[in-house]
Amino acid sequence: MDVRGNVPTRLRKLREHPSAHGLILAKAGLDRLLEAEGDDDFLPMQEELRAALRDLTWMVLPVTENPGAAAQGALAIEMKRGRDDLRALLAPIHCPRTFAEANEERRVLKLHGGGCHQKIGTYVAQFPFGRFQSVRGETEAGLVLREVTLTTDAAPAPTPEVRPFPLSKADSLFYARELIPVSRPEHPAVFWVTRVEALPEAWRLGPDDYLWTSGLETWKNLADRGLWVHGSNEGLGEGLGLQLGSFVPADLSRVKLGHEGAPEKDLRLIATYRLTPLRKEETPDLSSRTHFFWMSFSTFERALELNPHIIGGRHACGPGNTHDLLRERLGAGVSIEVFLNYNAFLRKYAKGTDT
Repeated sequence: MDVRGNVPTRLRKLREHPSAHGLILAKAGLDRLLEAEGDDDFLPMQEELRAALRDLTWMVLPVTENPGAAAQGALAIEMKRGRDDLRALLAPIHCPRTFAEANEERRVLKLHGGGCHQKIGTYVAQFPFGRFQSVRGETEAGLVLREVTLTTDAAPAPTPEVRPFPLSKADSLFYARELIPVSRPEHPAVFWVTRVEALPEAWRLGPDDYLWTSGLETWKNLADRGLWVHGSNEGLGEGLGLQLGSFVPADLSRVKLGHEGAPEKDLRLIATYRLTPLRKEETPDLSSRTHFFWMSFSTFERALELNPHIIGGRHACGPGNTHDLLRERLGAGVSIEVFLNYNAFLRKYAKGTDT
């Protein structure tokens, strides 16, 4: 249903409409409202919005599934051509990265006819590991658009023969996972869940707890357990932080649920399982493999311990901790390909193989 008005008006319509079940808003606008300071005119609106976030169930929709409008949230200033004095005056607040990202999003929209009424969402972001882009929608001609890409600057040199590893996730086991009995924190928290097994099934989450996942697969698996997930970093890495803005109280504890010895950055680790190394005869044979995708740094370490020759292979992984640790271990001279996910690696290197 169409909904018009400012944010408080739209929230009131959601609550008062007898058949309305949900409301979609631009997160950029909510962040700006919640974080605005020094203007008392915003206070009543901020209080109303914070009350709504406490009372309603919300989630941050993933940009891989639901990118926003082109240039959503970007602020622009227009000036007359030739006014170099204004250009110099505004230079300190100009952000070249935002400018480039917004222009690329607008270019995608223009390719399909442009116009603010197009049913097309597009999101572009430049990260240290490459340029991420998500496009989804339907053109006026009925063409369905659904594309998520990661473009990186460097790629390994081609090799005459490609024998990728792994060809399935079950083919990549070097550890057994052993659950650790651990009690949940006494107070409410934001829980960053690295994989579905990391959140103990015995834990009971309260209305003041929040769930955030490292990837979308974990989100879906937790949803299958009947849990409400508030958002995800969509496989783009823990280094991006929790994209929660002012949606949760600033003093709420942020907790990472993962394996014993997992790297910690800005999140306090609660180890809910440990990795037990498998014997060599229980692990995959890597003797003839040439290209490797590592789903975790611990898997790489164990594989290297059992198969020292793989150090000379072609290595790949997703963004985040695994990439950072691989870079540190292999050195700056070794090229590491970054893929959005394991399936993207397979699409490139498993062509013609029996997957």
